[in-house]
Amino acid sequence: MAKSTKKQKRARKRHAKSCEGKHQYPNAKAARASAEVMRERHNQHTIQAYECQSCGGWHLGRRSW
Repeated sequence: MAKSTKKQKRARKRHAKSCEGKHQYPNAKAARASAEVMRERHNQHTIQAYECQSCGGWHLGRRSW
């Protein structure tokens, strides 16, 4: 296995920190339902559900990774 570059290590560290303090949804269905509510009721059209690469849970955010 190849060694991680400094850039990859920084990205992993930043990514791990990004899920601190966010609500974790148990599955994709629950996260997508919550995102839909936020888009409709709260006028937040850019909210998306995504699976976190750090914790394996589902979060809501504006990124699409």
